[in-house]
Amino acid sequence: MEIHLNIKGLQLDIMFSYQLGGKTYDSNYASLMHTGNNYGSALSTDILDRWQKPGDITDVPRLDVTRNTQSSAASDRWLMNSDYLSLRQINLSYKLPSDLISKLAIDNATLYMNGENLLLFTKRQGMDPTQTFNGTTQNRYIPSRVITLGFNLNF
Repeated sequence: MEIHLNIKGLQLDIMFSYQLGGKTYDSNYASLMHTGNNYGSALSTDILDRWQKPGDITDVPRLDVTRNTQSSAASDRWLMNSDYLSLRQINLSYKLPSDLISKLAIDNATLYMNGENLLLFTKRQGMDPTQTFNGTTQNRYIPSRVITLGFNLNF
């Protein structure tokens, strides 16, 4: 979805991408929710909500290295909503008035600021559903946030 506004030499372009519906199998998160039998590996902070004593109400199994509760086994537990809204790009530019720049023998002068990959709203922090092609997460880097300032001159 794109939005374009142009008022008296000031131009604003905004581009969003989004997805509604679908699921992603978050294998990265599943691997961080193991039962504790992988010594020396990382755990998600969500493991702090694990079952610990009778009466605990949680959807995270107990952490027990002697009993493999298969908390990270393939399961629909790791299917996450793939809805997202991403602010992909904003470009703001200002074209200087021609009566001002013609005195300097310049045909066109434009100041601009551009931002890319600025915001991503999704269900799970750390999961980027915009890069999912086969329905599972991968250990990928998220796109870099890029801010560019510039000045274009045409003689």
